[in-house]
Amino acid sequence: MNIKIITIPVCILAGISLVIAIGNRNHSHQYQYTIGIIQTASHPALDAAREGFVATIKKAMPNTVNIVVHNAQGSITNLHAIAQRCSQDKRVNLIYAIATPAAQAIATVEKTKPIIIAAVTDPTIIGSQQNLGGVTDAINIDKQIEMMMLLTPSLQTVGLLYSTGEPNSLKQIDLMKTRLAQNNIDYVEVGITHESDLPLAAATACRKADALLCPTDNTIASGMPIIVKIARDHNKPLYACHNQAVEQGALASRGVDYTQCGAHAGAIALECLTAKHTNVIPLVNANCHITHINSTTLNHLGLPIPASLTDYHLVQGEAK
Repeated sequence: MNIKIITIPVCILAGISLVIAIGNRNHSHQYQYTIGIIQTASHPALDAAREGFVATIKKAMPNTVNIVVHNAQGSITNLHAIAQRCSQDKRVNLIYAIATPAAQAIATVEKTKPIIIAAVTDPTIIGSQQNLGGVTDAINIDKQIEMMMLLTPSLQTVGLLYSTGEPNSLKQIDLMKTRLAQNNIDYVEVGITHESDLPLAAATACRKADALLCPTDNTIASGMPIIVKIARDHNKPLYACHNQAVEQGALASRGVDYTQCGAHAGAIALECLTAKHTNVIPLVNANCHITHINSTTLNHLGLPIPASLTDYHLVQGEAK
């Protein structure tokens, strides 16, 4: 295998750290660089952001980069412990932080090593420092609502389903409410504090609204299969803001492809490693120009694709 990838379960981080150190010392001549990946949690969007990044690094620099993957599995306590470990490890040349909590944790303790971020909607939440850059996943909410109105022209009320504990979600929800009101569409807010709240929250949103809309939200993304099933049972369109949700069965998204985000972040990381960015690391927006539609869900709801909806991609296969 060209690039060494080590995935470390959180429950054994402390115990395995010595093994990793020994392994790297014995084989350090194989690798010129070490990248530490800090992933907030596991769900398809964040996994895709990791996979796109790793694939880009692997293709460009085979036999050169040692990648160590840390997954906090949604625990803020674990995130801060992992961030401290990556910051203090002198072998780590660059850190890739996936999602806002991971970026916040590492930015707090690391002020020198390059930090590349992805799956972060509002980087101002993290702060401003020269060693931080990457790819944001902010979407065009105006275009998202325009897409919803085209696919469901009778839309009158939208259920906004989100996690109250995620600053990114709160900012998106505020903007969604403003834009929906400007388009004379009512909305119902259904916030959750834990993933276990999702079944009741999704059912409530389905009863009170014509369609559901979810922001880019880690808790919501983790529970997307639950939301998909409930929306399908109620015959309600489910709109998401990340494209991986469409693969899981959401009706449509004009959002972020996290594999591409990860690949773009990987390209920025490569430029950092090869000293092409010695001062300010670029911070760029993800591409959100194409509407992704699940054909199975579309047929289940009996909805046509209007001629006015252009630049779309049909996702084939059964809704999950």
